[in-house]
Amino acid sequence: MTLYNIDIGIKTEQLKPLADMVAEISGAIVPRNRPIVGDDLFKIESGIIATWLLNCGKEHQTEVVPFRPSLVGQSDPEAVIGKGSGIDNVKHFLDKFQIKASEEQAMEVLMAVKDWGLIHKRLMKDDEFRKLAEETLAD
Repeated sequence: MTLYNIDIGIKTEQLKPLADMVAEISGAIVPRNRPIVGDDLFKIESGIIATWLLNCGKEHQTEVVPFRPSLVGQSDPEAVIGKGSGIDNVKHFLDKFQIKASEEQAMEVLMAVKDWGLIHKRLMKDDEFRKLAEETLAD
């Protein structure tokens, strides 16, 4: 990293691995949403933001997030599924698992996801989404 065109010797891509190592050694817990080093920092649940991310693609991710995650040792942003998700999150995950659904069925899955999220108070794992979607579409 440079500051005023002077190399200051900071390898910013090592910030996340360093934070993980310090947390492990010290026993400190790094909040999942901690700026720069949190595990969930680039997991996007919010419907409209996830839509932007899915539309921008990997090459234009700085349209959605302020800097490239690799700059600080993080993985690329990804859309996740939970109670704050929107219809595009659901469609993305349905496509990911090659599950066919009409617009109306996708909305039913979205409502089921929101109900699930309110009960469990966390993001869904892939297998949980797949099971919920299949059960919802089977009705």
